[in-house]
Amino acid sequence: MNILKEIIAILCISFVGGLVFNTFSPNGINVLDNPWSRTSELNGAGEEEPVQFVDFDRACRFVENREGIVLDARNPEDYAEGHIPGARLLFFYNMNEYYLELENHLRTSPLLLTYCSDTHCEDSEFLANELLNLGHMSILVYKGGFEDWKSRQMPIARGMEYINE
Repeated sequence: MNILKEIIAILCISFVGGLVFNTFSPNGINVLDNPWSRTSELNGAGEEEPVQFVDFDRACRFVENREGIVLDARNPEDYAEGHIPGARLLFFYNMNEYYLELENHLRTSPLLLTYCSDTHCEDSEFLANELLNLGHMSILVYKGGFEDWKSRQMPIARGMEYINE
């Protein structure tokens, strides 16, 4: 029984010590920081959220007006079977392979739109958060995703035409 108490005491002391060290460390992690609530300092907006969730109408306007780059966060197989016309593949789970080829285009784009399969898919949110961490400050997330796009009888592109552009 004494060993269990000692283990619990060591764990508690370690936890508290780690929190104290993290708090005062210049490289500490802000455990209360919400990356979705960061404000955009780069585009001068100040109050504008860098990541915004959008519905079909806003995503449609984005595509029609060519406001920036559309990014498909799904896997290459799903992308090849069908995607929003003009969308570039940036498969979240293999970003190293795709991001480097797109980085220059993404850095010059005023706005990015990410999407994945449907409302239950979180890859577009993960991708947006990773892009935010890489310094991209204006990102829209189309939560309805490709299934919503397709269900509204919108145009669909097939194949891998935008993989290496």
